[in-house]
Amino acid sequence: MIAVVLVFCAGTLQAAGLGWRVADADGGTAYLVGTIHAARETLYPLPDPLLDAFAHSEILVVEVDVGAIDPRAAQRISAEHGVFPRDGSLRALLTDDAWTRAAAWSERLGVPRRNLNRMRPWLAAVTLVSLEIRQLGLDPEFGVERYFASRARARSMRIVELESLTEQLTTLAALPPATQVAFLEGSIPTGDGFRLVNLLEKRGYRVERL
Repeated sequence: MIAVVLVFCAGTLQAAGLGWRVADADGGTAYLVGTIHAARETLYPLPDPLLDAFAHSEILVVEVDVGAIDPRAAQRISAEHGVFPRDGSLRALLTDDAWTRAAAWSERLGVPRRNLNRMRPWLAAVTLVSLEIRQLGLDPEFGVERYFASRARARSMRIVELESLTEQLTTLAALPPATQVAFLEGSIPTGDGFRLVNLLEKRGYRVERL
C-alpha cells in the first residue's frame, strides 16, 4: 500500500525536507507532506517531488476531507452550540481589556460587536480567524488538501480523513468555557504583533507582508 498523508509540519512547500518517505520491511510506503488549508494561487505549481509522490500513491489521508464537508451540518452545530441563549453573552465571559480588543478586531473585519456578543468564545475565534486569513490574501480554494483531494477524486483514489469538520466543531463546542476564552484571547491581535501570524507560521504557513 502506498499513501500520501497530509500533516501539519514546520516549513513551507518550497523548503527542502518538507516531505518524508516512510517505508516498512514489507514494502509499504507512505509519504508525509505538509498541508496548508488556505494559500495564494502563487503557491502553484507544487514541487515535482510532491506531485510524484501523489502520482505513485493509492490512498490520500487528510486531516479533513474538504470535499465531503456538509455545510448544513456545520451551520447547525454553530447555531446550536456556538450561540448564547438570550441571557448569555460573550462580554460577560471576557475581561474589559479582552472584550475591547475582541470587539475592535471584530468590527475591523466587518462583524458588528452585537453579533460578536452573541457568539460563544470558540465560534467567535473560528469566525474571526477565518476572516483574518482571507484578509491576509489566503484562500481555502488554493489549500493543499483541496488541491490533492480534487485530484484524488478525479482518479477515483481512496480518501481517508482523520476527522470530519463536524467532529472538529463538536470538539471545540465541548471545551470548558475557560478554555474557549483562552482560545479566543490567544487569537486576538496585539499591539506588539499579530498572534495569528505566529500561529500560522508555527503550523507551517508562510505569511508575507505585501
